[in-house]
Amino acid sequence: MSSLSFETILIRTIVIAVIAVTFSSCASPQSPKDTRNVAQKTPADLRPDIQTELTESFGQNCEQFVNSFPTDFSTFTTLYGFDDANNVPRPLYGYYEEHIRYFFSCSKQMDSQKILTRLVTLCSGGKWDADAVELLQTETLAYIESNPAMLLTELSTESNDRSASFWYFLFDGPHPNSPENRENYKIIRGLIEKDKLQSRILTAQYNRLLREGRKDL
Repeated sequence: MSSLSFETILIRTIVIAVIAVTFSSCASPQSPKDTRNVAQKTPADLRPDIQTELTESFGQNCEQFVNSFPTDFSTFTTLYGFDDANNVPRPLYGYYEEHIRYFFSCSKQMDSQKILTRLVTLCSGGKWDADAVELLQTETLAYIESNPAMLLTELSTESNDRSASFWYFLFDGPHPNSPENRENYKIIRGLIEKDKLQSRILTAQYNRLLREGRKDL
């Protein structure tokens, strides 16, 4: 997947750098995590204890962390995204990489079917963005490559619309026809080709992305 424009990346970098310097100057030597970015805004619709649950269980309790991890795309971006309109990082933007990787690392120790149920729910309705969202796409693709049969079992319980939304998100991006995206599509299509319904839905959504070409970017 490609990244955002140079100007947007530059703005994000400057904002994060300023926040990091500010927190570094205020943090005590005994609390190294205090130097990390914590966003200045907490949206009103965010469950107030979720940040605490995620930060306290990170690296300590896989099951608690996975259970606290967002279950829908809106909550995910509210926690880990970046507010481009106001040039403000979301509350856990500074932790997105380590948190997402920890979630998938923990997933290897847990029931794969449960994780796939979570991923389908989380990714459905999603829309590409750089940083946290792009990493979520990458890690989810890698996970389902290792668990294609279980994914198909999960999608068999979902509506066609939910399945379509899931596939659409996984291949969404500024350049749907990029070599990387084409290769990912071929791999996944090959893994699920025996399921005629999901193969058709996947192909339809990928072709839709090619037609749209992310003209909104």
